[in-house]
Amino acid sequence: MRRQTITATEGSTILAYRAATWLMTDPSDRRPDARFPCSGLSRSEAVAPDLRRAVYTTARSVVGVDTDGTVSWRFDLGRREPPGTAWPAFSSDGSVLWLHVPVRDTADGRHGALYALRSATGEVLARAEVGPYGEQPEISTPPDPALALIESAHDGGSGVHLARLDGNALTVTEYDFDHGGGSSVADISPDGRTMAVVGPGPACAVRFRSFPDGALLSTVTPADLGYDEDALVGPLLGYDTGFLDASTAVVDLDGEPAGRLKDALLGCDCDTGYPCHTDGEFREHHAVDVRTGRVLGLLPRGSRHADAVHPLGDGTWVSVHTGPLGTTVRRRHDGPVPGRP
Repeated sequence: MRRQTITATEGSTILAYRAATWLMTDPSDRRPDARFPCSGLSRSEAVAPDLRRAVYTTARSVVGVDTDGTVSWRFDLGRREPPGTAWPAFSSDGSVLWLHVPVRDTADGRHGALYALRSATGEVLARAEVGPYGEQPEISTPPDPALALIESAHDGGSGVHLARLDGNALTVTEYDFDHGGGSSVADISPDGRTMAVVGPGPACAVRFRSFPDGALLSTVTPADLGYDEDALVGPLLGYDTGFLDASTAVVDLDGEPAGRLKDALLGCDCDTGYPCHTDGEFREHHAVDVRTGRVLGLLPRGSRHADAVHPLGDGTWVSVHTGPLGTTVRRRHDGPVPGRP
């Protein structure tokens, strides 16, 4: 899922990067947009979208800090032994801190806990008992600060859950997608009204659904992109899908080319020196109208067969090519979207 900020740690310091900084800079030259000194080693961390506040977790507590390392609040986790790791995430406006505490750290040992905290003070706004989401559920935050998505994978299966904060009440419900379990949300549109749902395995489709109710809007399959079932072995569709803007998404198709497609790709070098078929793998990126599922066309030269394409939600995207010698080339594109006037 596309994120506004990316975090890393260096010793006892949290490093925060804006998405464009992280994507456009070689790791050896990457400089953080903000630093947050910590008084101890972090087990997990999150940084507010405005880069003015961070939180980190220890074995016993969650700690809120400013950019100079000043501790603004602590939240006691009341841990049992051995402790797990609590996972925090800021809402899109930074006002709410979502916090998942795993099963092993709760009183009954059967359910986890989800908290909504006031990020400025650590005050508990609401708490809900949740299922055994595993040790590291992914928490994603759409534009509405009162909502959060939780994706879980654990021994009992997997699922996508919607958390909704209403005053001091917190409800958590699981989506019942009609294409079976194992689905995941690849991205949410920048206006918060649409989500791209991918999987499960054999279904090989991207389904665009309204958010937060989950109603189906459109479906994109390999056939819609021009490939029949014999063209690719083990096709994967849409796991890197991302929104260019509120109405357009980039959908990726991966697989091992077979038959006539494999023959057609031999020697093809249509992407500025980067072949569209290497080591038995094929990758292609298409622009799609999310409301109708209409395929607008391939991304332009330099992006259509990139190793990765990262839409930024503002109509631009970053394409990444990794060359045969391990070199990586990054480009930010701000040209017209295929198929759009």
